[in-house]
Amino acid sequence: MRIMEQVLLVTILVGVSGCGGPAVDPTVAASATKPAPHNGLTLVLPNGKGFAELVNEDVAKTRGLRPNASLVVYFLGPDKTTPLSPPPSDVSITLGDVATLIPLPATPSKKKDAFSAARFATKVGPYNLGEQQGMLAGTLDGESFKLTFNAGR
Repeated sequence: MRIMEQVLLVTILVGVSGCGGPAVDPTVAASATKPAPHNGLTLVLPNGKGFAELVNEDVAKTRGLRPNASLVVYFLGPDKTTPLSPPPSDVSITLGDVATLIPLPATPSKKKDAFSAARFATKVGPYNLGEQQGMLAGTLDGESFKLTFNAGR
């Protein structure tokens, strides 16, 4: 019976101590299932600071070639209803197996959009987000971050 008591004690201690990961902001946890404002692919920023929403914009066919579009990232606050303030800096994206960083400069929208202040975009190119996997990187509050994604799933 002594072994059973030890197993029970270890189980209780592990359960009480948790997994040791960072605490999750309840606002971020509640917003995680809420759709993003532009219906894009949503990534959670480190330390519960908010979200990054990846979308394609300005899709246009050109002479039968693949569609051309801009890859756009909107940085959202923890509740997904406001732009992240201040937005990150040094934002870039790496697509596929190519080790080329594509810069994403801050590019406010010409359309009326409440999230325009936290909008970053590539130039128009052969970017079909639905077929992409890669890594979004930047600096937020002095700390660098790298978020991997697979939009093609």
